[in-house]
Amino acid sequence: MAEFNELTKELSQAMSNTVQFANLTKALQDVKDNQEAFDIFQKFQDAQSEIQTAQTTGKQPTEDQINNWRSISEKAQNIELIKKLSEAEMGINELLQQVNDEITKPLTELYQ
Repeated sequence: MAEFNELTKELSQAMSNTVQFANLTKALQDVKDNQEAFDIFQKFQDAQSEIQTAQTTGKQPTEDQINNWRSISEKAQNIELIKKLSEAEMGINELLQQVNDEITKPLTELYQ
């Protein structure tokens, strides 16, 4: 198990050295450096968190919560810095999916 933990630490370090991570870091900093973009970004995260919290507690999000999230989402989509952040997040997600696919390959093969 210690070897596995060491490998995950190495993988974490390797992740932080990728182009995708550098792109995400820059995009997030650009959003933080622009007050308007950062305010919308925070509102979007808060609205999304409210909906996720409702869902994880077995409740349906209210219509007001959904409408608020949609409204903020539309505003966010019109801000170029947030679009770039979203693209950078997609790049990291693709990388994480590749890592996940490789890590779980033995499990996938086991069940085939």
